[in-house]
Amino acid sequence: MILLLILVQVLLLVNSIENLISQIFCFFYIGAGATLLTMPLDVMKTRLMNAPPGTYNSLLDCFKDIVKVGPSGLFKGFMPAFIRLGKIDCFCLVNC
Repeated sequence: MILLLILVQVLLLVNSIENLISQIFCFFYIGAGATLLTMPLDVMKTRLMNAPPGTYNSLLDCFKDIVKVGPSGLFKGFMPAFIRLGKIDCFCLVNC
């Protein structure tokens, strides 16, 4: 009887640890998705704010200038933004 209770407790502990690990990975994927969706607009906003007046006429003009470098130009600074969002999502949502 005692052995069965110990086995149940061990299984519950393993299940909760696996659940926590899967939640952490899911929240890092959420952070990656959020970064992928918001990064191009964030890069364009930063370019528009830091450019001298009159450099860009519109957001589309800024987009065209960035895409001349290639599609990777829209994702400059991806890793720092991902690390910031990934850990914030992970810690906030796991603790809820």
